[in-house]
Order: sequence, then C-alpha cells, then structure tokens
Amino acid sequence: MRPLVETDVVATVIDLVFFSTGGLVCAVESAKVQGLRKIEESPAPSMATLLHFPERAEPANHPPRQWLLRLAHPNGTLTVRVDDPVLHERIPATALYPLPPLLEARLVLPGVRGLARWRKPDGETLAIILDPNAFKWVCM
Repeated sequence: MRPLVETDVVATVIDLVFFSTGGLVCAVESAKVQGLRKIEESPAPSMATLLHFPERAEPANHPPRQWLLRLAHPNGTLTVRVDDPVLHERIPATALYPLPPLLEARLVLPGVRGLARWRKPDGETLAIILDPNAFKWVCM
C-alpha cells in the first residue's frame, strides 16, 4: 500500500458551507461563498424563497438567527438570507450523491444538484447540495 500524499486528500474531499433554510439543511461549495454578514435590515430574499420552499413557521419567541450569505453568480454577487447554523465543513467525496440525470431533468426546484451525507455534532443528516449559478440573479 502506498502512502497517502497531499494530492490524494484534495481529490477525495470537498469543502462545503452548510446552512438551514425553510427548515431544511442545504449546502453550497465553499468556493462559491464570497462572504457572510449580519442581516441588518436587508431586503435580500431568503434562500427558501429562491428554492420555492414555504417559509418555516418558527415560534415568535425563538426565531432562528439569520445571516446574509453572499454567493458568486455569473451576473454578480447573489445575496440571500439563510438561517443558523452556518458552518464550513470538509467532507469526503464519497458522502456526495449527485442527482440521477432523469431526476435532475424533471426536478422543478432550481439549483438542486445532489445530496450530501453530513455528520454534524448532534448526529447525521442529509443536506441538499445547491448550485448558485442556477438561481435567478437578484442584485442586493
């Protein structure tokens, strides 16, 4: 067995930024993330709106903390609201499950490219992998 070298590691992992939206866990490739900041009265749409998810009804006394996530887009920077937690994680490439071509062709949700099995601190979950390039560009 040959020793593991740096190029082996790069080819077998992917860096993703995980976040919540509409009560679901989603992720984007970290290379697409240009920044994260506090919300501060921004008119930016929520990621749930871009995905055509219903907004999750949260108890008024415990709404999730929201952030503005800035994503690279072919037309500029796409700024969207996402819910806590927002985490940068490196996961093995074997944890990624691309959508089969037929399902991808029939899917009406914009930007969904696959699923990722993610081990977070409180257990394992599936995250929806998104491609920001597929979203309608909203300049904020």
